[in-house]
Amino acid sequence: MAEESLNPNNLKNSEGINWEAISTQVRRTEYHKLEEELIIEFKSGAKYKYFKFKPEAYIKLAATQSIGKFINSDIKGKYEYVKL
Repeated sequence: MAEESLNPNNLKNSEGINWEAISTQVRRTEYHKLEEELIIEFKSGAKYKYFKFKPEAYIKLAATQSIGKFINSDIKGKYEYVKL
């Protein structure tokens, strides 16, 4: 999967997106549309995989002003996950 910019339109014709995040907490995200999986890698080195993460949710992530706030309000506690 090639690295792409975080743009909701990229999901239309793509199986997934890798995105180097510009965030104080997040290093990068990786989204797999077909599997509906989101991987978040934090600058601390921690890495989490979230399951049943719909494309619509990723579009909201792409549009957010604060990745960290979005993770805390819209992802944590709302999706099953594993620490990688």
